[in-house]
Parts: sequence; C-alpha cells; structure tokens
Amino acid sequence: MTNDILRKLLVLAAMSMLLTASECIPTDDDDATSDDDDASGDDDDAAGDDDDLAVGDTDICGEVMAVDRDTGQPITASQYAQRAGGLIVYALMDGSDLSDVLGKSTMTGPGDYCITVSGYVGPVDIVAVVDEDNNHFIDSHDTAREHAFNPLAAAGNPIDNVDVVVDLYDDTLDWGNGDDDDDDNGGCNSTVISGNVVIDGLPEGQVAVSANSADLSSGPWHFETQAGSGPFSLAECNWRGSTSLLGYLDADANGYFEPSDPIGEANINPITLGIGDVSGATITIPGTDIDAPAPPAYVALTGTVAYPAFSTGDILVKATHVTTDGYMFSQVTLAAPGAFALLAPANQTGVLVSAVLDEDGDGEADPAVSPSDADGPIESGLGVSGIDLELGPAAPGTISGTISYSGPVAPG
Repeated sequence: MTNDILRKLLVLAAMSMLLTASECIPTDDDDATSDDDDASGDDDDAAGDDDDLAVGDTDICGEVMAVDRDTGQPITASQYAQRAGGLIVYALMDGSDLSDVLGKSTMTGPGDYCITVSGYVGPVDIVAVVDEDNNHFIDSHDTAREHAFNPLAAAGNPIDNVDVVVDLYDDTLDWGNGDDDDDDNGGCNSTVISGNVVIDGLPEGQVAVSANSADLSSGPWHFETQAGSGPFSLAECNWRGSTSLLGYLDADANGYFEPSDPIGEANINPITLGIGDVSGATITIPGTDIDAPAPPAYVALTGTVAYPAFSTGDILVKATHVTTDGYMFSQVTLAAPGAFALLAPANQTGVLVSAVLDEDGDGEADPAVSPSDADGPIESGLGVSGIDLELGPAAPGTISGTISYSGPVAPG
C-alpha cells in the first residue's frame, strides 16, 4: 500500500468522524423556503437562508515533547538546546506536504502550542518539525514528527491534547552555514555562483539563496541571506559535482525559510561545479511547481491482525518505540481482525508494531492481561509490508518478593 493511498484512507476515516460529530444535513432539498436547512450550494439562493453557513475557527492545542531517540526518555530544555534549534508546528491538509499550510506555530523549543485554522472544514494533520541543524531552514536535514492520531477533523470545534513527541539523537551539532559536512566551504576548492534575485509582485523581505543537490532532494548545503531583491554570490565545493540554487522569501517574517514560503529557482539550474565560476544567474521569486528540500516523510507499515476467538470489542494497533509503552508514532483502531496500516518515520530503528484486544471498546487495553501480539523492534526503512500479528493470551508473568513472619515457631 503506497503512502498516498494510506493517507487517503485516513482522510476518509477522519471525514466520517467529522460527519458523525456535526449536524446532519437534510437531503430533501425543498428549494422553496428561504430559511431551510439545505446543503450549501443548493439552488434556492434566497437571502437570509442558512445554506452557506460561515465556517468557524478551529483551535488546535497541545504540547510538543522532546525525548532521546535511543532511550525514549524525556530531555531537558538545556539538553534540547544542545541538540537542535527552534521548531515549527504545522497544521496541514497532508502531513507529507509542508508546502500547503493551514496554520502554524513557530517555537524556540518544546512546550505548549495553539494553532488556529480558519475558514476550513476537513481533515488536518499536525506535524512538528525540529530545525535540527539550527540553520533556520526547514529542510532535508531536519526531523519531522506527526501527532500519533492524525488526521484530525476540523469543523470550527476546539481540539485539545494534540501532543507530538520529537525524538533527537544525543549529540551536540556542529552548527555551520546550513551544510551537512564540516568544511563550511573552508579548505575545499569551490565554484562561485553569482547573479540576481528578483521578487516579483510580493513585498520585499528577508531572502536566502541556497545551494542544494541538483535534483533538489537534499539541502541546503550552503546558503547566503540578504535583505530583499538584489545581487547575490554563493560558493559551493567542487567535489559535489553539480548543484541547483533556490531563493526563499521569508514572507511571514517568522525567521525561517520553509517549503511553504515563496520560492524561486535559478534559471541556469542545474549548475556544473569545478569548471570555473558562474555568473548571470537569475532567481525569480515566486517560481512555480518547485519541490524544495524537506524533512523525510513518514512511511507505511502494513499487515494483518488475526484473532480466531474474536467476538466483540475493538483491536488497537500501534507503532511505538521499542516497547508497547514507548513513545508512539501512530495508532489505528480496527472494528474486527483484518488489515491495518500505520505510519512511522522513514529509516527509523526500534519500531515495535503491536496489537491488543480492547474488549469494552473504550480505547484502552493492557497487553499484559488482554490478548495481544507484537512484531519487532524493526527498522521502518522506506516502508514495511506483510506484518502478521495473531492475538493470543497474555504471556504469564512472575511475582517476586520477600515473605516474612514475626510470630512464634512451634517446636517439632
């Protein structure tokens, strides 16, 4: 199952929840009454009716929590500051597409957030992206983590407790000029690329010109910033072979250059390095149909749950870190045994896929006492299929301790 198909199925589920939670719309289109309750877009079009109800704001609030990627244990604010820069929480129509944003919250680190989604009814994915290399780009070097119960259903209703866990390696990053090597252009033979940035039809603002992989799948390698339109000059190491330049306009002035910002690409992309300096490049912002470098998207984990003794209840299937109590990547609820599809970060190690019977359907179950099964931990890679889980009795546990007696001991 492709990630696109999986997301469409999750969207359908969210919309089903949305329709269940909202008022039912009559299907009998009388068209004769100006204040009837027909669906939006009917043909009575009388002034004062309620066909076209205003869509209220949806306030989505929660907390971003940071943990160590290996241990799963929470990290402190000072530990986070040694591992990453700020972060942005996005409300998206598709969690894998950071270019189409419904709302966002820019943060200096983990903590509480709230996002207001205005004028929109439909599924929403909440995604937190950590600027892991602290270069103020949202790019391919960063970490994106989703709310485990995406998608949400936005319908002008407040949604709380939308928490996101971000997991970071235990290392102190060498924060350079946005590159993924240690030379920072020092000590390498480089090509200087120069030209002009043109902002077309938009207010002037802070601009970054970045050097990326030729196919724009990775980057930025290096970048330069400037105030608005004008000439630019950027050097890139020749050993990379070729590069493509992008220009970003920080249109919302949040201090970050993002896939959702207006972006243009150089008219001479891709550029061969090592054959002499290059001049005369023009970057017009905005361009069209530009897929800027972005954090790796989630991948699908698919399989089947079997339970021959099933009679009632739900089956909770989830992907977690190492153990069933580890931080969660995603969870789905099955009404009966059958196929499932989860999401997890690409190339993530230590992913445990588990299922447990929720006999009373309250959304909670304990695999220590309820029929359950698990597979892993596994590596998510670019997606895993064929995960087979068969629920069985909980494994017997052990009880240990000390028995003491302080009374008399009878002889014999």
